[in-house]
Amino acid sequence: MPPEPPNLLNITQPTLIVLCGVSGCGKSSFAFDNFLSTQIVSSDTCRAILSDDPANQSVSGRAFELFHWIIGQRLRRGYTTVADSTALAKRARMELLRIARDNKRRAILLVFEVGLSECIRRDALREQPVGQIVIYAQGAKFRQAMRDVQTEEWDEVIFMKSTQGEATMQVRLGSFDLRYERGPFDIIGDVHGCTDELLELLSILGYTLDDNSDISHPDKRKLVFVGDLGDRGPHNADAFALAMHWVRSGRAFYTPGNHCNKLMRYLKGRNVTQSHGLDLTIAEVEAREKRKPGFKAQLHDFISQAPTYLWLDGGKLVVAHGGIKRGMIGRDDRSVQTMCLYGDITGKSNPDGTPVRLDWAAHYRGDAAIVYGHTPTPTPEWRNNTINIDQGCVFGGRLTALRWPEREIVQVKARATYDPSKDIDPGPEVIDDKR
Repeated sequence: MPPEPPNLLNITQPTLIVLCGVSGCGKSSFAFDNFLSTQIVSSDTCRAILSDDPANQSVSGRAFELFHWIIGQRLRRGYTTVADSTALAKRARMELLRIARDNKRRAILLVFEVGLSECIRRDALREQPVGQIVIYAQGAKFRQAMRDVQTEEWDEVIFMKSTQGEATMQVRLGSFDLRYERGPFDIIGDVHGCTDELLELLSILGYTLDDNSDISHPDKRKLVFVGDLGDRGPHNADAFALAMHWVRSGRAFYTPGNHCNKLMRYLKGRNVTQSHGLDLTIAEVEAREKRKPGFKAQLHDFISQAPTYLWLDGGKLVVAHGGIKRGMIGRDDRSVQTMCLYGDITGKSNPDGTPVRLDWAAHYRGDAAIVYGHTPTPTPEWRNNTINIDQGCVFGGRLTALRWPEREIVQVKARATYDPSKDIDPGPEVIDDKR
């Protein structure tokens, strides 16, 4: 994977993140910019729930009971949670730390070091400012907190420095969280071993390929693979080898599909049914292993360590093989993994043995664009800010690329029908004017 940017906080397991700082230091803005709204538990919001007024101090006692109860319930269920209060008093921090420990969760303290003058300036712009007298009093508590936290038993204490008044750090909620990657991107649909078509498509998109199989683009664009690189096609192992090489060099991103996952289970030594083209991929992988020992281990790690989905471009774009629902973005649990691999399955089967899938895209109303594949469709069409870019190249259809952020479609037609098991009508070719 490409190198991560500086000031990146990785949240790799359910964690309590406690924000500590003076009013106006930017805690809430930081939380809003880096976390899902459902992950943030705010003391002000708890006051508002009880009294319709986030500044009503007369309900603070009950509000903090609610504050602590919600945090405890989320941690017990394994959800990362942000505690948004000033957390300036030692007893307040110790109560939050206790809740984390009672639920066997990590606890991280983020201390916001922003000058009081800047805090006062920002506070004055609020609809309900607390006032500079309160902020000066909080400043004294903050100085004491800065000394106390050094001896407190947090898993990590991070001091958020200010740059032009803003405390800067990006939070990564998991390996899927690549919001700091801004693109531009070229998202490639299900390849299924159609490597000749892939290379043709990349040429049309403006990529150059050298003798070492390194790719480059004059506009520094990056590739994104939506999964299912192998099975059914003529060059399955080659497709994986190229994608691995490009991802490792920082030129591409990859999230696995259900066919990739089944191959990974074979490489792990599991007894899997070699159907739907997996037998072709396995034969090619085994042959490549004889020529280049270690390929199977590298391929296993490549698939098993790949993110469940890709959250890109400041949160505006999500790439998931089988799709993803709005409420799943920012999570990586078993239900999310199942959805991303197989789509919105019900557990039931159709008469032909294929799983019954619900039309999740018909009900999607999220702000992030969802790009997916998995189930071939004749043409790529936007529905409710989602688009399926699997046009069944391996079945004689087309291999599709979506340019992002341009939202332009570029396609190449399959050179042959490699797998006749599905009848795909390729329809008219969709291509932009830059060809």
